Parts: sequence; structure tokens; C-alpha cells
Amino acid sequence: MNFLWAGVLIVATIIISSVDVSGTGRLFLANPLLLIALMVVLVLDMLTFCLAVSCVIKKTRHAVPFLFIINTLFKYNADSALAKSKTTVVQYLMGSFMYGFGYVAVATKIQDNEKRDLVSNFGNIGDKTSTQVSIADGLLFMLINTAFNLLLTWYLDEVYKGDFGVARPFYFPLTTAYWFPNRRSGKDLPKLPPQDPKYFESAAKGLTAGIQVRDLVKMFGHNTAVAGVNIDIYNDQITVLLGHNGAGKTTFISVITGFIPPTSGTAIVNGFDINANISKVRENIGLCPQHDVLFPKLTAYEHLVFYCKLRGQYKAGVDKQLQDALDQVGLSAKRTSFPHQLSGGQRRKLSVACAFSGNSKVIFLDEPSTGLDPSARQDLWKFLKSKRTGHTILMTTHYMDEADAIGDRIA
Repeated sequence: MNFLWAGVLIVATIIISSVDVSGTGRLFLANPLLLIALMVVLVLDMLTFCLAVSCVIKKTRHAVPFLFIINTLFKYNADSALAKSKTTVVQYLMGSFMYGFGYVAVATKIQDNEKRDLVSNFGNIGDKTSTQVSIADGLLFMLINTAFNLLLTWYLDEVYKGDFGVARPFYFPLTTAYWFPNRRSGKDLPKLPPQDPKYFESAAKGLTAGIQVRDLVKMFGHNTAVAGVNIDIYNDQITVLLGHNGAGKTTFISVITGFIPPTSGTAIVNGFDINANISKVRENIGLCPQHDVLFPKLTAYEHLVFYCKLRGQYKAGVDKQLQDALDQVGLSAKRTSFPHQLSGGQRRKLSVACAFSGNSKVIFLDEPSTGLDPSARQDLWKFLKSKRTGHTILMTTHYMDEADAIGDRIA
């Protein structure tokens, strides 16, 4: 909304500046539509440049001074380069890949026309009289730079993830795995290590593993959070990870869902390797994190709609399913309530319902019953059992009774 108002103010300012209101003349001779087009292209160039910068600099307090310095340096460099460039090839190379060059070129040409009492319009945007670059050239430079910024954003977003996410190798555009991701059957993975039948129950025949984890290790410095985990988690079952606080349950889920990269080892989720195709993994997973992540300006029902639309699953008949989901978790009376109007337990229920929205096949629930009273916990267990078929559910808890009541398998 703020962006929209800024656009309205810019357009209004340009129109007022280009109209002779009091009979004393116009502030600008240039065609107002040309100035509006210039502002639109400039905003696109600036926004895409900021997107590229945000891939590397994650914090606002670092990004603002960086952008100020870069913008200032580029402007003065553009002025100098514009004055020194003599050939069209050099101009196009600088203009296409040097932020600010195109805008300075257009502004310089319009300023020159204003000094000579010439009207800058769409009929003379190709004129290069008294300047090195025409208005058309400058606009083209900004459009090319916008496309370059988008390409750079795509690349940087894949190779640099900061604190969260699994980064791809710098050469990922040259790999076929990126452009043509293939499912892995899991048959090429090492088999699970031998297990003592006294402590481990063998899986029933005919089960299909939705998640296969092999030698998964996650270390933070010299501290090992996940130590070589090997496990198969099966479709149409609820597998419960039982452990005390600090046992590594959340870290394990964070690695599998792509929040943090593994130190070594891998996992196959719904046929895709977390190291090679984490984006494909995320297309079919739902997550209820340990701490609720809700949007303050969305109602309970709008949260479910949002996640459905995010996954491209908002189709005819979905509204009834979403309402049924709210009924099943006991939030039917809170359909139009915002998160701050819900109790801690109700927000937890909403997080669980969000994990199942959007036709997710693999569900991760990190201590979903935290903050629920005994009755609400029973209702949650009933809901999860009703969702068992058609899903691969991995849930964590530190309650032994909960693991025993709901888990088909306990690890």
C-alpha cells in the first residue's frame, strides 16, 4: 500500500510540474508521459538492484548504508564514464551492467534539452545532439540492467543462503540435476545398518518409505547435534521422535526440511535428495515448527487459504476442506479471529492445521502439543490419526505417553 501511494505521489508531482497552472510557465518542458515512463523504469531498476543486494546482505542496518554508498559511487562513476565514453560499444557495456548509468544518461539528456528550450518527447528520444547517449539508449540501459539484476538475484539466492537454507554449488547452472530434477527410488541408498531385534522392531512388508535418512550428521563447531542418523519413515504412518529437550530433534527436522545444511549424509524426501533438490522437497512438505509462525493480519481461515494458494492448491471445493480442518482442530468458532485473539493452545492448533493445508504429502510436526491442555491434546491426537492415510508424518515429542498413544513407530 505504501508503494502504491508513493507511485500516486510521483505521478501527481510530474503532472503538476508539467502543467502551466498559474500562467507563469511549466516547471518541466518534457512530456509528462515520458517522465512517468522514466520513473517506472527507474523504480524497476532500483527494486531489482535491492533484491540482488538482499541476497548477500540480510540485515537492514547493514543494507541501508551499503546502498547509500553504492548509489553515490555509481552516480559519480556514471557521470565520469558518460563524459569519457566515445564508442557505442563501451556505452552499451557500461550502461547495461553499471547501476545508475542509464538514469544519469537520460537525466543528462533531458536537462540538456531543457536548457535549450526543447521538449523531450517520444518523437525525439533517439536524438544524440550535444550528448553521448540518447534518452532511448538510457531507458534501454535501465531495462537491460533490470534483467541483469533479476538474473543476479536468482543466482545469488541459490549459492548464498546465509544462516538458513541449503546453498547450491557455484556451478549449479551447468548441472543437469538443477534443470531436470529426477526422483530417486532410494534403492541406490545403503541399506539400514543391522539392528538388534531386541530393541528394534522390523518394518512390516509392503511399506513404502516416504523419508529415507542415511548417515545424517550435523555439527555446530565441535558440537555434534545429529550423530549419523539412519532411519526410514514410512507412508501412511505416524513416526514419533521421542527425546528430551536438547536431544537434537528440532535440528534433525531443520536439516531435512532445508533450514540448515547437513554436515554430511543425506535424506530422500518423497523421492528427492535434500542436498540436490531441496526446492523439490519443499513443494510437498508441511511444517509445524516448534514456535508458531503466524501472520498478525491474517485470520485463522485466511492462514489456511494462504498456504493453499502458496502451493497452488486453492481449487474448487477446497473451502469446504479448510473449514473441516478448522472444525477438526477445534477452531471453527475462531474462523475470523486474528492470532493475537487466540490463546497459546489455539495458535498451536492453527499451526498444525496449516501444516496439512495445500495437499502436503510429507508432514513435519515439531512438538505440536506444546501448550495444550490434556483435553486439547486428545483432540489433536484424534486429528492426526485421521490424517495418517495419504501422508508421511514425522512428529517430535518429549512425552512418552504421547509417543505411545499416537505413534505407529517410535524412534
